[in-house]
Amino acid sequence: MATVKLPFPPTVAQLYASAFWNPEPTPTVKSQRQLAYALGYPDDWQVERRVKYKDGKPVIEDRIHAFLGKKKKSQYTWLHHEAAQLAAAKLEAEGKLDESHLLPAVPLYAKGDVVQVQWEGKWYEATIMKRKKQADSFLYSVYYPEDEATQDEIEEHEIRPGQDPSALAVELGFPEDWKASRNGARYVLTAPTGD
Repeated sequence: MATVKLPFPPTVAQLYASAFWNPEPTPTVKSQRQLAYALGYPDDWQVERRVKYKDGKPVIEDRIHAFLGKKKKSQYTWLHHEAAQLAAAKLEAEGKLDESHLLPAVPLYAKGDVVQVQWEGKWYEATIMKRKKQADSFLYSVYYPEDEATQDEIEEHEIRPGQDPSALAVELGFPEDWKASRNGARYVLTAPTGD
């Protein structure tokens, strides 16, 4: 795809609209708000875009978030754009949110999942120890094997999937049917036989 250089600075609308065509994930609040604006949602809504691959092809999954209430702390989430846009239209017309189309919040991680947690701009290996639902989102407690420490109340946007055990084994020089995980500074290897 060719990049067109404009003879003048882009307008705000052009910058926001570029988010609509970007098939990349939206990891920051700014990028989530840009995509929401490009899709026609109210200014304070966010669209969290995740890109997964199935059979080598990208699959885009969007979560649409509305933050309402006095301090914008009530969060509503939809997994379907049509339902979210109907709710946004009703909110604009009637000043209230139609919750009949809301889908229940679905957690991204489960107890025992190996993940990475962001702290001060760096990602650290961790394991999910427990999960609790708060309003329409989830908070997680994790264990950091490298430091042998725990941390509570981590939000989903601060977590990403950890390294695939088979990929880590290959990285360490073992065949693909082996699995590897970290335990602090050490590795735990599992042979195809389970030993």
